[in-house]
Amino acid sequence: MVEALHETVLESIRKALGGPVLIGRLVNFEALTRMAKSGKAPAYIFGWLSDPQDFGYPSFALGLAHDVISEPELSSLLERRDVNAVEQFMLDRALIVPLIYY
Repeated sequence: MVEALHETVLESIRKALGGPVLIGRLVNFEALTRMAKSGKAPAYIFGWLSDPQDFGYPSFALGLAHDVISEPELSSLLERRDVNAVEQFMLDRALIVPLIYY
């Protein structure tokens, strides 16, 4: 998904600018910061991918979301730490609605 998103954003930038666009990837935030401060990075976009367990699991497993939903099936999925099944459960019931901003 990340690669498809990258290509979509790249194509959008190309269309908007009407010309060739050169994209470089840096995984080192410190290097990007140095480049930006020195003026060697004419434009940049920050992207971040989280671990799915960082958000959904604590909210539901610790009971923080019990005002929204409390179902035995969800509890079972959480106990098994089946992140994909928990995410699908929440998507199927529209408990989470993914928004993409890149």
